[in-house]
Amino acid sequence: MGEHDITVPFNKVRKLIGMGGDNLLPAVCAFQRIVRRAKKIGERRKEIFKTRYSPFTASLYRVRELLQRMCADGLKLVVASLRHEG
Repeated sequence: MGEHDITVPFNKVRKLIGMGGDNLLPAVCAFQRIVRRAKKIGERRKEIFKTRYSPFTASLYRVRELLQRMCADGLKLVVASLRHEG
């Protein structure tokens, strides 16, 4: 069982990665089960990201040039973003 008595199999979450935690949570859980705890769950998700994953991410120097080069090389580009709250 998860921290908030909610357990979701990874294969259910995997196909939804990228939609943002605020949309992902209602998509994988019965909305009634999370509505009362949504704020605490969201705060915990941010805490986990900041402590476990954020130290391993960094802005890329000259990212514009990198993307232009990748495009020129014929690669298919996709973009992901992180919305910083607070």
